[in-house]
Amino acid sequence: MTVDLELGGYTLFMRKLLIPLLAAIVLPTAVNSNQKVSSEIGDIEANKILLGQMLSVCYAVDRNHITMKQK
Repeated sequence: MTVDLELGGYTLFMRKLLIPLLAAIVLPTAVNSNQKVSSEIGDIEANKILLGQMLSVCYAVDRNHITMKQK
């Protein structure tokens, strides 16, 4: 026995989209563990990461998400 609540097409969304997406996530995927990936980054990439981190902290302080003491 199922209970259907009509909430503006919410049940249609659940049945048609969300359930197949969840099923696809659960299914196993092929993984190639023999493939080696270079973990080295260059100076430009390192500087981009550092700048992004610094900007994130500055914006967080500016928008009162963290205090200067936490910074």
